[in-house]
Amino acid sequence: MDEELEDKVRGAFVIGPERTLQSDVALGLRQIADIALKVLSLGIIDPTTAMLCIDRLGEALVCLGGRERPWPRRTVEGPRPRGRILAKR
Repeated sequence: MDEELEDKVRGAFVIGPERTLQSDVALGLRQIADIALKVLSLGIIDPTTAMLCIDRLGEALVCLGGRERPWPRRTVEGPRPRGRILAKR
């Protein structure tokens, strides 16, 4: 692999110290669930915020539930697989 190809491959990936909402839907769902749990703790007890969180989680699951699961392999023209994505069928 020459240096130019190596630079292209490295440029195809974005690596950071933390998960992001743009690349990890589960992170957003987890954060909303965490908020709901925290506002129901003995020190806070905020049922309104908890209900809003539950409503938002429900809306997100309805949106996600209406989608088709992605095909587990991405291909270029022809039968050769290009790469694997993390969806299970």
